[in-house]
Amino acid sequence: MDDEAPKTIKLRAEDNAWFLLATLYRRPAPDDRELQSKNCQAWNRYMANAISRDSRQKLVGGGKYSAEELNPSPGSEIELFFWKRHKQAGSAASTALPKVEPWRAIDFSIDFSNLEFDEPLYLDRFFFPSLITFERASFSRSADFRNTAFAGPDYFKDVDFSEPAHFERAALFDFTFYGATANFERATFSDSATFGGENYSGGANFEGATFSEHADFNGANFSRRCQFRRHDFLGSHLRGRKLLRTCQFRWRKILRRRQFRAREFFVERRDPLAVAADCHDRHFPPRDLFRTRLFQRRNLLRSHFRGSDLLQRG
Repeated sequence: MDDEAPKTIKLRAEDNAWFLLATLYRRPAPDDRELQSKNCQAWNRYMANAISRDSRQKLVGGGKYSAEELNPSPGSEIELFFWKRHKQAGSAASTALPKVEPWRAIDFSIDFSNLEFDEPLYLDRFFFPSLITFERASFSRSADFRNTAFAGPDYFKDVDFSEPAHFERAALFDFTFYGATANFERATFSDSATFGGENYSGGANFEGATFSEHADFNGANFSRRCQFRRHDFLGSHLRGRKLLRTCQFRWRKILRRRQFRAREFFVERRDPLAVAADCHDRHFPPRDLFRTRLFQRRNLLRSHFRGSDLLQRG
């Protein structure tokens, strides 16, 4: 008797209506910035219907988008293009344009789960107003989420990234869904993963994630709870200047059951670490060191480390 769990059947990306909408004028080539921008503008203007005027003003006022980029457009403007894209792709998805209710982002979700992306995916500067999921999707080519704005929870649980994954300067806002979380639980990054400059105003969860190559969180800002429990770093992670350089961790950062081997260290930060540091189950062998670190408030180590202070085992 076969005890193996049944494998999830992956669907062709073109058989998903949301993907057709995201590539409304066809899939762009890597160097076709004009087509990438055209797809992005059509998506963002249609998605702008789902949020209130105040929410749009917050995004525009924050410099993330221009007023024109978030000027709501009715579905009637793109229905014909969606039908043509559906026909061109030979899609098995519904021919109906995905429905976006005015000001009702909380009532629908954007579903890219169980899809197989066999070509590069370009979602640079895309705006996602509601819950979005890529759960169990596989990316055999690069994934570009640079400058993307998530206004609701985003789920990348059990996603397989075979080539570079780019999340530089992406932002998670929680003014639509308070407490929204970026969830990368059990995600696998077989190539480089870049989160530099990302802004998480909600939480972030990397529990059980696997990073096989370079993982870069340089300049990332975590304003709420961030979890890295039971993760694997098979490449160069938390060593040298690979990760956590100039990262901002407010509230609590969890790194439980992580073994810090000799010579692994936190590199110099521009700002002090003013968080509650949870160091349960930590093991610090000789030569592990904390450079330019200041632990404040509910620091479980009950100590302050400044300058070149070293923490070594007696």
